Amino acid sequence: AMVNYTRATKLEPELADAWMGIGIVLDNQNRLIEGIHYIKKAISLDSGNADFWFIYGEVQHRLGFIEEAEGAYKKVMELDQQHPDVWLNYSNLLFDQNQKKEAMEILSDGIKHFPNNAELQDRMSACLISLGEKQEAVTFLQSALQLDYSKHSELFDFYPQLKENPVILDMIESFKK
Repeated sequence: AMVNYTRATKLEPELADAWMGIGIVLDNQNRLIEGIHYIKKAISLDSGNADFWFIYGEVQHRLGFIEEAEGAYKKVMELDQQHPDVWLNYSNLLFDQNQKKEAMEILSDGIKHFPNNAELQDRMSACLISLGEKQEAVTFLQSALQLDYSKHSELFDFYPQLKENPVILDMIESFKK
């Protein structure tokens, strides 16, 4: 793939998708620092592409450049509010920075756009539990389980402490089909 993308950039230097392709290949090879250069080049050629900004935000987050990642996620939301993963990733970034209330605001906005997204509901439940708001958390968890029971394992990936919470475990078990 790298050879083809590189060839494409030589034939058509303004082809943003080819530059992004190189960046993604390097990202997949865990060569993030190298890949970010190509991702930035793609964005410079097509700054209105929400997917490019999303990838840029993901890479910046993994590199630990929180402000850049946050700016990229905000740009995605500005360009395309119907990009569901941005609400999850941006809230993760904020949660990881111990900005839990801000993470909940992002999730709340995401739920307004995607009321049937179980992952957003699960994530909101985890944020609420982390803030001690258990009753409201249960409401979101019930909603998430009704929407898509199979997604509940992601709740434990996000907030592993919940694996030891008997109330949560009992509720999940009660929704098992």
